[in-house]
Amino acid sequence: MEVEAPEEDEEVQALKIELEKAQTVKEKFKSAAVRIRKENTELRDVNIATTKALEQETKRALREEHDRNKFQGALWGSNSELKLQREERDQSRINGLILKDELRVCLKSKRSLSQWFCKTETNMLAITSNYQEELNLATAHEHKVVNEYARV
Repeated sequence: MEVEAPEEDEEVQALKIELEKAQTVKEKFKSAAVRIRKENTELRDVNIATTKALEQETKRALREEHDRNKFQGALWGSNSELKLQREERDQSRINGLILKDELRVCLKSKRSLSQWFCKTETNMLAITSNYQEELNLATAHEHKVVNEYARV
């Protein structure tokens, strides 16, 4: 029985070392989660900025189009001026479409990051609970060994 007690202590020490490793892994997951949240926040800020830029560009294009319509009567005399207006309007629409496409890409990226973050958090919680169960079992076993040792 005296020989078994040190072996049990070695097992407990091994489990404690394993628990420390698990806690290190947990901290790494936490830091990854924080980093992902930060990236998610940065992407959200980029999405907001892109949305604002798109709205401003759309408003500007509408103002320009309104101004063009307002003075359209005066411009009928010049065919080259009409062509120039069409090209500018088309360019504004193209810019608006490009901004919309960029916004869609940002939203997809945001969703995929959010999904990845959820998966990572779930995995981290599962690992933590597994190691907690192992620690509880090791502690219970340690108490049992101590009680048996005390009886002897």
